Amino acid sequence: MSIIQSSERILAYVDEANLKIGDQLPAEVDLAKALGMSRNSVREAYAKLTARGVLVRRHGIGTFLARPQILNDFAHRSGFWQMIDNAGFEPSLRIISDSLSTRDDEMTVHLVPQVQGKARRLEWLFLADDVPVVFIQHAISPAMRLDHIDWSKVNNLLTALGDQINPVDAELEVMNTAVNASTLVARYLDMPKGAAVLHGHAKVHAGDGTIPIVSRHWSNPAYTAITQRKPLAGDRLDPSV
Repeated sequence: MSIIQSSERILAYVDEANLKIGDQLPAEVDLAKALGMSRNSVREAYAKLTARGVLVRRHGIGTFLARPQILNDFAHRSGFWQMIDNAGFEPSLRIISDSLSTRDDEMTVHLVPQVQGKARRLEWLFLADDVPVVFIQHAISPAMRLDHIDWSKVNNLLTALGDQINPVDAELEVMNTAVNASTLVARYLDMPKGAAVLHGHAKVHAGDGTIPIVSRHWSNPAYTAITQRKPLAGDRLDPSV
């Protein structure tokens, strides 16, 4: 049995046993006997699932089901709100700021074309069970019509602008890196300044050659995992930006 098959069998056991976050799993020898697996297979699967953040080992005590990560998966259309919900948390969104920005702003300079008017700047904070997990900044082209949008009901920008951006013809350019949290980011994510966070840049390339949205976000690596790092097009567009 491969390590992938062993890991899947253990995850199936977790579901069948209806284990909750914080529950302890059986010792390797006991689980191996219960599942008809070798102890070595269970040991390797435990190690793999621990590395993925699914399990956590407490020295001298045992192995426990860890808090699940929020998969920041750019291969899907779910967005941060849905990712949080899918991970079993209660999602919420806090609007930090809503303002206008000049064209020489560090984000708005990437909007295409550079039309007259000021770009809309939004700062959002996504929370999971009231714990801040993703801080995101958006810059929206002045060419976008925004007057009809009720921002208090929006948690997904591309969905809100879907009548102006055709996702079938759009492409999402994404870059993700690990950085140290600035004072601003640390404050919103409730982390120490300088702590490691995941940082992402994104540009939405519309089918007509324009770039109507530029975004960047910072996320708590204890809760999020990047699973896709390449440009995505068509029906694989993630509207989380």
